[in-house]
Amino acid sequence: MERKKFTEGRAYLVLYIIFAVGIAGHYTEKFFGLMLMITPYVLFLCGAFSIYLSGEFRSKKFLLWLLSAYVLTLLIEIVGVKTGMIFGEYSYGSVLGAGIGGVPLIVGFNWVLLILGSFNIARIAFKNNLLRCLLAAMLLVMMDLLIEPVAVKLGYWQWENAVIPLQNYIAWFVISLVAAISLVKLNFHNNNNSFMHYYISILIFFLMLNFINIK
Repeated sequence: MERKKFTEGRAYLVLYIIFAVGIAGHYTEKFFGLMLMITPYVLFLCGAFSIYLSGEFRSKKFLLWLLSAYVLTLLIEIVGVKTGMIFGEYSYGSVLGAGIGGVPLIVGFNWVLLILGSFNIARIAFKNNLLRCLLAAMLLVMMDLLIEPVAVKLGYWQWENAVIPLQNYIAWFVISLVAAISLVKLNFHNNNNSFMHYYISILIFFLMLNFINIK
């Protein structure tokens, strides 16, 4: 058991090292362009690595939820971009890679991983399912508060008139709350906390980029 925990700890450390390198790369003019270019690939690989570490890929029920959540969040984003009715008026740039309907494919994947991460944390914090769902949703909104200023500067996406509407954060809360409820219904539990570490590594990444003078 102790050996297993040690091995898992080293695996989680890989996530933190990757994002630490990303922070340094964004801060360094020489590697800034490279960091932007590899952003979607790093997000995909780190997300896939977290799923592998969780061991949940062995569960058909989890994989069905994963696919469903990915498709639904991607569709929500496409509708949001096309209509402006969900998050507000915004559009994606080219930094996050190939997409469909004006939305990068990596966006839905990152939504799913952050939902799993926030729920992982909430599950540790509370035994009550309602409190778990509310905390998970609040953690996602907190994450978006950190992401937004950096994402705009890096060209991930742009808001109409450069104003982030309150509507965006309300939408994040509602979508995240519904997703968390679906995980409760699924009776989801991640014993090795890999998704929590993904969430925290992303949180640290954007927290640090908010403090450094990115271009």
